[in-house]
Amino acid sequence: MRPSLPSLLTNKCTNSLFTPTFNELNQKYHTNYKIIRDDSELPEFFQQLSAPSRIALDIETTGLNPLLDQLVGISLSTAHSSGFYLPVNHKTGEKQLSLESVFPYLSEIFADKRITASSA
Repeated sequence: MRPSLPSLLTNKCTNSLFTPTFNELNQKYHTNYKIIRDDSELPEFFQQLSAPSRIALDIETTGLNPLLDQLVGISLSTAHSSGFYLPVNHKTGEKQLSLESVFPYLSEIFADKRITASSA
């Protein structure tokens, strides 16, 4: 069975002797997941999302309380075993996107799309 993007991310895919890298996991499971960490990648990334008529959306938060918890990441997919993760508020020290840079693109894309939402 192929793992989902959130399950790959929870495996803390770091480059070490004992943990496979994210690219190695993609090769092993025949998936095509990518983490977008740089604002300069956003225009090209969202251009790719403009063609499909459906986009799957999943958000990651700091907990299960929508009134108290914070958004930490956004997952988007247009095909099976393929997707993108946009980290926006992780506390890991790794490079990530700002919400301010992501929201204009999201609002433009979702203005005319069917969204399949998940809370798994």
